Amino acid sequence: MKQAIRRFGKQLRKGGVGLFYFAGHGIQVKGSNYLIPIGAEIETEPDVEYEAVDAGRVLAQMEDAGNSLNVIILDACRDNPFGRSFRTGNRGLAKMDAPTGSILSYATAPGSVASDGPGRNGLYTSALLKHMSTPGLEIGKLFRQVRIDVLSSSGEKQVPWEASSLTGDFYFNTQRGIAVASKQPVTRHSKKITNSLGMEFVYIPPGTFMMGSAISPSAVEKRYGGKAIWYKDEHPQHRVALTNGFYMQATEVTQGQWKAVMGSNPSRFKGNDLPVERVSWVNAQEFIRKLNQREGGDKYRLPTEAEWEYACRAGSTAPFYFGSDKSRLGEYAWYWNNSGQKTHATAQKKPNAWGLYDMQGNVYEWCQDWYGDYPSGSVTDHKGPSGGSNRVKRGGSWLNLPGLVRSANRFGYDPALRPVSLGFRLLRAN
Repeated sequence: MKQAIRRFGKQLRKGGVGLFYFAGHGIQVKGSNYLIPIGAEIETEPDVEYEAVDAGRVLAQMEDAGNSLNVIILDACRDNPFGRSFRTGNRGLAKMDAPTGSILSYATAPGSVASDGPGRNGLYTSALLKHMSTPGLEIGKLFRQVRIDVLSSSGEKQVPWEASSLTGDFYFNTQRGIAVASKQPVTRHSKKITNSLGMEFVYIPPGTFMMGSAISPSAVEKRYGGKAIWYKDEHPQHRVALTNGFYMQATEVTQGQWKAVMGSNPSRFKGNDLPVERVSWVNAQEFIRKLNQREGGDKYRLPTEAEWEYACRAGSTAPFYFGSDKSRLGEYAWYWNNSGQKTHATAQKKPNAWGLYDMQGNVYEWCQDWYGDYPSGSVTDHKGPSGGSNRVKRGGSWLNLPGLVRSANRFGYDPALRPVSLGFRLLRAN
């Protein structure tokens, strides 16, 4: 079963919709959920890790694949068949979060158990099969209908439950196979504007995300290189709500764009399509002032750190905006392993799901904020501390290891300095 899940993950990388369905025994051990395959030889609790499959493995394969949409259905919330020999007594499955672009459905609520039902299938699967054949029934409405049926059949003892991070519509229809609505659930490149310099800006909708790293500094060091101390300020991870949409420049500011406004080129690596570098935060503010004056109004600025990470992730919760597999980083970013120790023309690598290029690698990017510790709780429209000595830089560069080009990585830097690895991109107010 583990080998089948690995093959499943590889197949998903080719694109399309991922569907994982499991019916049978599922148990919770020490807060983790395990799916019990046929033939598993489990006598004691320690056997579970080796004989069963961690449900998190399935979610990780789907998230790492970077495909547009995934559906995970677990009719596995049964009483632990090995309960008498186990130290822990948790019933049902533990709560899990759905990876971005996914919906995760349980036969019953976390911590509860599901009924097998009188027929071949349990109450949940019977209701699911009934409604999957309904043409034009959107998946959210489908699961609501399933919940109504199961509540009725179980005398309100079993309550199906979902976790969803879908951003588009999805339909099942057995006569036509699987149909995804024309509106793509994750990849949205449609709303763009271009200014007088030819700078392209992509609309970023308002929303909520988890800012910061979900894994410890030592885990980052082990998986992606560098030193754990470099990653300590990525914590605590916290929820951020951005209430206003905005336009983010699709690429870093190029040398050609800089020269059109400033009349000179400070960069070490020369080329009109290369990102401008060797510009301080103060220099970037002067560029913005002149561009606003040139176009009229006050619509251009640097993004806040929260706006930057939200736009970079584009819905992803993984270390990189395409997933967690560092072997794929070269498809999306210029970094130490592939840069040849220099910058490269913008928009040569794959963009993220919102159509933004080089958010990871090529050059670091200045943010508007002063640098400081993260808040411990949820925040709305976060703008960093009110003062400080360093400004935020984000995204990593051509001279960095994978750990430093992750979406969560952050540093503070003297706003007057002009290194060869640091540039910026603009935000345009909506």
